[in-house]
This record gives sequence, structure tokens and C-alpha cells, in this order.
Amino acid sequence: MMLVFCLWLLCLSGSSALEQDGEGHIVLQLGGFFPMEGGWPVGVYVQPMVELALKHVNENSTLLPNYKLSMTWNNTKCTAGDAITAANWQFSTIPELVGVIGEGCSVASEPIALLGGVYHMPQISYGSTSPVLSNEVLYPYFLRVCGSDVNQGLAWLAAAKHHKWQRVGTINSQESLHSMLTEKFLIGAQKEGISVIASESFPGSQNHDVSLLLANMAKKGVTIIFMACYSDDAARIFEEAKKIDVLSGPEVVFIGTDAWVIPSFWELSKGNALGSVGFSPAPGDSAFRKEIFDEYHALTGLDIEAAGLAYADAGYDAVLTFALGLHQILEVEEYPLTDIVSFRDHLYSYMLENTFFEGMTKGVTTFDSYGDKTTPYGMYNFQESGFVMTAEWDPLTDEWLEISDTIWPSNTTVVPPDRYPITFVYIGEGPRIAFIVIAALCAIVPVTFMIGLIVYWDHPIMVASTPAFMMCILFGTLMGISVVWVIAVIPNDVTCVLPNWLGHIAFWLVFSCLFVKTFRVWYIFREGDKLLTTIITNTQIFMMAAGIVLIVSIYLAIWTGLGRARPLAIPDVQFPEQYHIWICEYNNIWNIVIYAVEVLIL
Repeated sequence: MMLVFCLWLLCLSGSSALEQDGEGHIVLQLGGFFPMEGGWPVGVYVQPMVELALKHVNENSTLLPNYKLSMTWNNTKCTAGDAITAANWQFSTIPELVGVIGEGCSVASEPIALLGGVYHMPQISYGSTSPVLSNEVLYPYFLRVCGSDVNQGLAWLAAAKHHKWQRVGTINSQESLHSMLTEKFLIGAQKEGISVIASESFPGSQNHDVSLLLANMAKKGVTIIFMACYSDDAARIFEEAKKIDVLSGPEVVFIGTDAWVIPSFWELSKGNALGSVGFSPAPGDSAFRKEIFDEYHALTGLDIEAAGLAYADAGYDAVLTFALGLHQILEVEEYPLTDIVSFRDHLYSYMLENTFFEGMTKGVTTFDSYGDKTTPYGMYNFQESGFVMTAEWDPLTDEWLEISDTIWPSNTTVVPPDRYPITFVYIGEGPRIAFIVIAALCAIVPVTFMIGLIVYWDHPIMVASTPAFMMCILFGTLMGISVVWVIAVIPNDVTCVLPNWLGHIAFWLVFSCLFVKTFRVWYIFREGDKLLTTIITNTQIFMMAAGIVLIVSIYLAIWTGLGRARPLAIPDVQFPEQYHIWICEYNNIWNIVIYAVEVLIL
């Protein structure tokens, strides 16, 4: 039955009357598929460029002088359903089609290419990068001028190596192109000794809850996250991360794909992606491209440096690939158009084996045996002014070229380091209350002594013991106990910082008072049995103690300013709706330094 259906399709497309324009040129029909909306609406930028390329070809008297190119196109919305509907309509109602351009999304290009195999329809994509499309058995008439995501996964790997990231995480949608891209990165990371601490995936759906996978990323302390998904899913993940305060701080970097690097994502992400980066084919740099973009800017208002326009470049080169191939077999070889199926076969074979020109895209446009173009990738940084290409990676040479400064989420050019996994224990509500009660009972002791000290302040024994210093020691002890109360409440911007201040100030307050009192005794008796007449006054030793505490306070103030702790609300894995685990996240280096000093002096 399937064989009969295929034969029927071939009969429909076997021959047709060729249309001519008013000047006697034979009109060659191309089909076009552009996602003007949906998960990756790159068609908004590519379709005007394709129309411009058709105009230029038709105005060129030396290229296809006896023919004119015309295009019928559909908005395929970056979905397989819309794509197959449009392809079926074009292939069956326009039997004189010599080839098609598109789609941008791999999920849409796959069914078009599958149906195109039945019609022997040459197809050139400007944006579909899934490695699946390199299968020449399933997609025997598919070419692309944008390269495969295999290289985009390697671009991730190049970024990790260049920035010396050794501990990373990955998030990807379960669509084949994103899964295969991530898999390529994971294989490369293993070979390079890069630890992937967490790897999460999700169905590409607006209704899928992503909070659990974000919670897992946060629990494992991942701050360098490579994420492969369409722009609408990426925007949703950024929004969810911000909403639950997970992975949205200045230390966390998301590295994305070409799906992010289009102007519409800037609005879609609502600024949540600021400081992150995405990889997209590097734009061409020829004088020819600059001339074309003057006209393109007049049509669309988009500048030559706008992000995502590398795919507009690819759209232009897709038209040129068809035009040069058609010129060769029609004008030079004079191959007949009477058998459209045979003509399409010959056209595809010629373009696959003989295409070689320098057009709008970076480097020479030519195809490997799988129909793929190898293209350099640019790293685009999401800055306040928009997208800026800050680096470029060439897969042929594995060279990384810095172009301009990358502004990371910290709003600095300092490359964010990876970090060892954060571990923490959530003890539960019962133990939390128990610790609060125990701390309260412990606090009774210094409070009692403080009251007694105040009552008997002028007693000779108290006066001889320097009650002011005793009060400072007791107050420091009470401050140390109060740390338990602070860390027992739900963290906020204040309670995440306060325990460090209370704990360390308490230590140094007690230590400095004991130290300076001991120092005074040593100073008085330092000549052995001889008692010195020079006495260090209470005021002087108070100043010495205050100086020590002041130095510690300055250190803590710098720590607070540069490495301020912040609260994280992490959904509990088992009960995400009912329970959240609250932790304070901060740079442990500051704590390690001051703890080391405290241990040494003890």
C-alpha cells in the first residue's frame, strides 16, 4: 500500500507546464518554510533576507539569464505538525518545485526532509542543526548551510576548556537535537576530565514543571550550567529560577545554544538571562556581506551586528546555492526540465558535490558527504545593550579567539569560577526548635552573671577583677550563643550575613579581653620578681582590645561587600509544594581564612 502511495506521489510530480514571466523568462519555483512564531521564530529575520537574495539573483544578468526564481512560502511555526502540513500542500499542489528552503527548527525540518525524500526534493536549511539530519539514508535530499549541532556541543567544550571550568552541569530538553548536542558535550567532557556534577533533562513543554531539576542543580552546587533547549523553554527556566531564588545569583552562568541568540529572546527572557552566553554560527565578515546588509537594514531596520543574523546570512547563501546549481545544469549543461524528478536528482547531486563559493556566511560554503557545512561559532554575551559577540571558535582548528570583553552575571569581566559542590543538612522542624531551646538555656548562664556583675559592680572583689572586662567577656559569650537563634530562622539577606558577624566578633571580643588582660600582667611582671611601677591603665587596654575587634570588623565588612551571602529557597525533592529547604550561600574562602587565623592563635 505504501509503495502505491509513493508511486502516486511521483506521478503527480512527474511533469508540469513551466510558467513564463512577461519578458519570456522561465519561472523556476522554490518552496520556503519559515518559523515566524513559536519556539524559535528565526524566520522573522531570515525570510526578508531570502526575498532579498531572490531579488538579487533575478537582477543579475549573468546568473540564470533565461530564468527567474520565485518562491511560495509558509509560516511553519517551528512545529512538526505545521511543517508537514505545509510541505504536503506545497509538494502536491506545486509539482514544478525545483527545491525548497528551510526550515529553521530541526523538529520542523525533519518531517519536511522525510517527505522530500519521496518527492526527490532538494532541501537547503538555514538553521536546522540537529545531528539527526546528517543521516543520508533517512534524509537523502537534505543540505544545510548552518552546520550540525555536533559542532555546537564541541563549542561548549571549547568554552569550558578556555575558561578552565572543571565542574559543570547540563540541562536539555528531550528533543533529539538537544539530547544529541548535550551527549556530544558529555562525551567530550569525560575525555577532557571535566566533571559533570548534574545532568538534567525535561520534555519540551510549557506545562512541564522544571523546579525539581533546578533544585537538584542547586543542591549539587552547580554554578556553570550548559543548557540546550528552544528559546521559549529557556526563558521559562530563567523565570522559574528567579522566582524560587535558585541559580539566579551573580555566581551562576548559563551557557546556551543558537536558539537563544535571536533578538526576540531578549524580550522573551525579560532580562533574566543578563550575563549569560549563547553560541551561534559566527557571522560572515566579507565586504560583500556589508554591502548586502545596507539594503537589508533598509528593509528590516536590523543592524549588521544584530544577534541571530548569521541565520539570515545562511538564508541568503541557501538561495545562492540553488541559483549557482540551477545555472550550471540549465544554462551550462542545458539539462532538460521535462522530467522534474530526474532534474531534482541531478540538481541535488551537483550542489552536494560541487558547491564552493564565499557568500554571506563565515568561510567557504561547501558540503561534506552528509550535506553539512562546517562553520565557526561565535559566543554571544547577553549585555545591557543587547547581544554582543565576544569570542569565536573554529572547529577546523580548535582555535578560540577573544573579540571583546564578556560581561558575566556578576557585572564584571572576571570569569566566574566553578565551585565544589555545596553540602548541607536540613535537620527538620523538631531538631531546629530543640537547638533554639538549648541555646536559650545556655544563655541563662552569662545573663545571670551579667546581672550579678551589675549588682555587685562596686564590690572590692569585683573592682579588683576589672568588671568592665568581665562584662565584655560575658557579652561576647552571649553573642556567640545568639548565633544559634539567627541560623534557626528562615534565611534572608540579613540573617545570612549576621551569623558570621556575631560569631567572629564574639570570638575576638572574648579573646581580645583575655589577651590584653594577660598582656598587662606579663608587662607588669616581665622583669621577674621585680614589680614595675609603670601600670597600663584600663583605658589603654580597652583601646588595645577595641583595635583587635576593629581589624576583624573591617575584614568582615570587606567580606560582606564583596562576597555577600544570599538566601536560597530550594524545593524539597520529595515534597516540592509543601516544603522548601533554606540555605545561605556564600564564598567559603573568606570563612576559611578567618577560621584558620582563629585556630592558629588558640
